[in-house]
Amino acid sequence: MKINWKIFFICFFIYFLADKQSLEATLSLPPSSRKQFFTSNGTFIVPAGITTVYVTMISGGGGGGGGCVWDDNTNDSGGGGGGGGNAFIKQPITVSPGTSHAIGIGTGGNGGAGKTGGSGNGDDGGNGGNTTFGSLLTAFGGSTAGGMGILNASSNGGTGAINTQGGISGSAGVGSSASTGREGGDSAFGNGGDGGAGGGSNGVDGSTTSSTAPITNSYGTGGGGGGAGSVSGGDGGDGGAGMILIEW
Repeated sequence: MKINWKIFFICFFIYFLADKQSLEATLSLPPSSRKQFFTSNGTFIVPAGITTVYVTMISGGGGGGGGCVWDDNTNDSGGGGGGGGNAFIKQPITVSPGTSHAIGIGTGGNGGAGKTGGSGNGDDGGNGGNTTFGSLLTAFGGSTAGGMGILNASSNGGTGAINTQGGISGSAGVGSSASTGREGGDSAFGNGGDGGAGGGSNGVDGSTTSSTAPITNSYGTGGGGGGAGSVSGGDGGDGGAGMILIEW
């Protein structure tokens, strides 16, 4: 079969021009338009002409432990703070134009319940969830939960999440040897949640957020521990949820 080279080159030029215009259209977008932010599960479709994206992400933080109910004023323990989540900052990822990548956002661990009615230990906080960019990058494991308030003993703070792929590890939460719940671990994006006050009849709940400057947001932060009280222990604060920012 004889090839009509004139038609071939015309078709090739049209294809090349269309692809070039698509790439130029993508790259001519203002920097603020060349990014996508996720705080819930979704799908990212790689724009035309893009072969590298830069991913900033963090897993969920651990929940703070619940405060205990104490027998007397001398041997009581607020809950430990949850650990901060694992993060990556502008991690370069090789991609193919037009491909779809599932986005999974790690939830913050639930705060442990404080003990109510009778004497006893509070509950452990829950672990934070994983945050994933398809199968290409994962902020593993969330963070270990904040330790429960323990009668006549010290509670443990949660361990900050550590990722074998690298990235930034979250800070560990702080344990408590007194009635006040302790603060959650910091993440790359904010300070850990405040611990709840204790020492009265009812321990105060821990918080997801911090009152300590600088305050940015609660992405991936550990929840604060609940305070211990003579009637009820405060609940631990929930860990901060994860997020993903994709730029190109």
